[in-house]
Amino acid sequence: MNRKILLGLSLLIIALPISVYAVEGTITVDIDGTSVDISYDAEGVDILGIEADLNEIVLILDVQVTESPASLSITFDRAFFDATVGNEDDIFIVLADGDWRDTQETETTSGSRTILFEIPLGTEEIEIIGTELQGVSLGQPEVIEEPPEVIEEPPEVIEEPPEVIEELEVIDKKPKTECGPGTVLKDGTCVLDMTCGPGTHLVGGICELDSTSTGSSTLDLPPMGALIYGAGAALVISFIIMIFLGIISRGSRQKTN
Repeated sequence: MNRKILLGLSLLIIALPISVYAVEGTITVDIDGTSVDISYDAEGVDILGIEADLNEIVLILDVQVTESPASLSITFDRAFFDATVGNEDDIFIVLADGDWRDTQETETTSGSRTILFEIPLGTEEIEIIGTELQGVSLGQPEVIEEPPEVIEEPPEVIEEPPEVIEELEVIDKKPKTECGPGTVLKDGTCVLDMTCGPGTHLVGGICELDSTSTGSSTLDLPPMGALIYGAGAALVISFIIMIFLGIISRGSRQKTN
């Protein structure tokens, strides 16, 4: 009887480590301020942390393997993390410190997928690669929000009034004195024109005839003498004409006789 009890206790001790190290729990990952809980079953491995990379569509787990063999069963909500090609499900790629690990999909529904894989002793990082993560698909270009277009308004143009240049009136300060006939302007005052005409010259304020020769001439005689001289010349010329006419008359009578 005692042997049976001891045998039972031995079997229980052998099975005990397996049950002790089987851990069920959830771990929370934060993506752009949104927290998502992921449920898992771990055996011989502790999950220390998790982060998401939207550029590579990958979940990265920091782990510590406590025994070998170690395994991890993890469930993903399809709306959060999935692996598809077209409309068909594809496998999740699992890397343990960069080495490929075989995976087994243990449960598949329309809303979730559960995968199971083993983890070698000494592994520190697990990468689980899919095709869709938090609404971002593999190969989908990153959406860059362009800043709103800024329309620069042209600066206000202020039209300046044309410059007005006032022309100053030129005032002639010189006196505009006009003199009448027979007068000339001298030192701003009209005075008698004391200049004489051609053939005369000014003597004592009186215009006199110019002397052209020293011989006797009617121009050298005083006015009364010039008159007497003219009358005498006229008488002489008349006498000569009378003599000439008498000679002609006498000749005509002789021819008649």
